[in-house]
Amino acid sequence: MLRTKLRSPVSFVRNTAELALRNRQIDPASRRAFEQIVAECGKTSRLLKDMLTLAWADAGNARLAFEPVDLVEVVKTVCQKARSLEEEHWHTLVECFDAGGSATMWGHYSSLQRVLWILLENAAKFTPAPGTIKTTLSAAGGNATVTVEDNGIGIPAT
Repeated sequence: MLRTKLRSPVSFVRNTAELALRNRQIDPASRRAFEQIVAECGKTSRLLKDMLTLAWADAGNARLAFEPVDLVEVVKTVCQKARSLEEEHWHTLVECFDAGGSATMWGHYSSLQRVLWILLENAAKFTPAPGTIKTTLSAAGGNATVTVEDNGIGIPAT
C-alpha cells in the first residue's frame, strides 16, 4: 500500500508529461521540458524502488535470491553506464582490475550494481571539476574488494 501511495504521484506526473508529448503542435522548448520531466520521473521511480527495497531489508523482510555474481562484469557494466555521468561533470573515470580477470562471489546482482552506481553517482556530484574517479576491483585469498576513490571533499570521520 505504501508503495502504491508513493508511486502514484510520480506516475501521474509522468503520464501527464507523456500525454503532452503526444501533441504534434507542441513547441520545441515545451517538448524538451516534458522530456526532462519524463526522464526525472524515471529516476525518481528508481530511487523510490531502491528506498523501499532498503526499508524492507532493514525491517528484515527482504528475500533476495543470491547467486554467483561476476564482480568484474558488475564493475565494467556500472562503469560503462556511469561514464557519461562522469563526463557530464568533467571527470575522468578510471577502472582498475587487480582481480586476475575474475572475481566471483555469492550476491544479488542488481543490488551490487545499485550500490556501485550510488557510489559513482556521489563521487560525480561531490568531486570538483575536473576530477578523477577511480574504481578498483581487487581479489586475493578468496576475498574481493571494490573501491571507489575520488578527489572530492570526502566523508568526515564520526
